Amino acid sequence: MRYLFRLLCVCTLSVMPLVGCSETTGDGGTGGVGGTGGVGGDGGTEPMERAWGTPERIDSEGSVQQPGELAVSAGGAAISVWLDWDSLLWTQGYVPDEGWGTAQRMELGGGFPSSAPPPQVAIASDGTAMLVWLEQQPDAIWATRYTPGGGWEALARLDRGFEAYSVSGPDVAMDESGRAIATWRRSSDGGSVFASRYKPESGWSEAQRIDEPSAGWGYETRVAMNAAGDAIAVWKGDDGNSRHVFANKYAPATGWGTSTPLDDASDTFIEAPLQVAIDSRGNGIVVWHQEYYGELPYPTSSRITANRYTSESGWEGAAPIEGDEQSSSYLPDVATSLDGTAIVVWMRSGVDGGVFAMHYVSGTGWAPEALIFEYPFTGTDIAPRVAANAAGQALAIWRAFDSEQTVWSSHFIPSAGWDAAVKVNVPLGSCSEPQVGIDGEGNGIAVWAQSTASDSVCYANHYAVDEAPRR
Repeated sequence: MRYLFRLLCVCTLSVMPLVGCSETTGDGGTGGVGGTGGVGGDGGTEPMERAWGTPERIDSEGSVQQPGELAVSAGGAAISVWLDWDSLLWTQGYVPDEGWGTAQRMELGGGFPSSAPPPQVAIASDGTAMLVWLEQQPDAIWATRYTPGGGWEALARLDRGFEAYSVSGPDVAMDESGRAIATWRRSSDGGSVFASRYKPESGWSEAQRIDEPSAGWGYETRVAMNAAGDAIAVWKGDDGNSRHVFANKYAPATGWGTSTPLDDASDTFIEAPLQVAIDSRGNGIVVWHQEYYGELPYPTSSRITANRYTSESGWEGAAPIEGDEQSSSYLPDVATSLDGTAIVVWMRSGVDGGVFAMHYVSGTGWAPEALIFEYPFTGTDIAPRVAANAAGQALAIWRAFDSEQTVWSSHFIPSAGWDAAVKVNVPLGSCSEPQVGIDGEGNGIAVWAQSTASDSVCYANHYAVDEAPRR
């Protein structure tokens, strides 16, 4: 799911903070253990006090397999989704000033919900939400709509597998009017990409193919949508020799356009998931990690690569955003602000490894990369995520493995850069890839699953920013 800014609710909790820090000005200084603080900013703001609170358990069964996406409305309502080890689907809502509600077991369509990918959810500003997921045995893409006054509605089947093909890889996004777009893959013709549109007055449209049959097998779809209903869908295509990135743009007035290849190389092999975001003006950005070969028959680097779309000139062309031509970088994520600022986070392995970030400013270009968490020789399972609000503030989150599994975070504001990385959870057993969101004031939330020998629990933690500058 990609909602406009991937915002998170306003959350004010009276709890003892787990960790605390303050924003620095300008270039800032060196951060605490494992992190670098105050880097990558533009200078010129007063510091603010902020802190993560105490982790709060939000499930009731103790059998969480994997948290799905976290969706938050501009008004502060939120929905978290997860699967349990009995192949049951659960949702839980958050209401500002009331807190988390009771977890609800969802009706299924007759199969077993898939965890690859996990269920996807999107939400509008009035709290209306759309949940989409894949079921297996039999294969089918299912959706259900939530309204604050009526709860979850009857299931709608968007597509199903037949003898000739299977379905997989759904994603969903939503605009401010409650319209939604879902995308997924059919295995027919080697692999094809389909989309369906939802309108509150008429329901789901008939599935429409949005890729080109001559472009190879399509799979692993992602979709982002802004408040006005503009959307960008992306997927990977395989022609039998190499894997490439494709996109299609949707406009409410004209519908889907023609699919476009986003990478230029003929010998690429793009393996990791794509990430996409779109701003209020319909400008978008897609990021992925790509192997580069140079003059050798084998890849010499794996670099974070991006392609930007502008409503005036279309796709600008794919290019690595990192300066290091020998880097080994993986698993990027991206979010955008109202004015089109794009913030990218990723992990890099090797002696200089860790979590890195860059941001793009319209009319200026890419700022220098910032190391926000030092983690040499890291593996590929840090899984950094980022969420940004309308003002360009962002929260990044990731997990780290040392003597214990921990969840870490860093906060970004355009004028001061990234602050020192801080620990979000109380280490207790293993933890899943965390999810994160941020509200218009810079307050945020993190959700993750934490497992011990006896149970697997879904936790949330809230991040609060004081209203007044620190003196």
